Amino acid sequence: MKNLELMELAEQVKEIDNLIQHIYEDNISGKINDDRFATLSLNYEKEQKDLKGKINELSTTIDKTKQEEIDLTTLPINALIGSTPY
Repeated sequence: MKNLELMELAEQVKEIDNLIQHIYEDNISGKINDDRFATLSLNYEKEQKDLKGKINELSTTIDKTKQEEIDLTTLPINALIGSTPY
């Protein structure tokens, strides 16, 4: 579930890259003026920065979960049931 969310966030970052490229091209060709380009660009970059922050947080959560799963599978069974071999 979290891996899917991570992939979706990464896809959104790529989409924003494409949008930035398009508004840059529109600005160069004169379709949008410099002020509009600056406003759109700042908004897209803020959104992209927020998404990258979410990606980092989610990656950390996934890594911690994986480590917890590893810790649980490698924990001796005696420690899980609270008994000793004697």
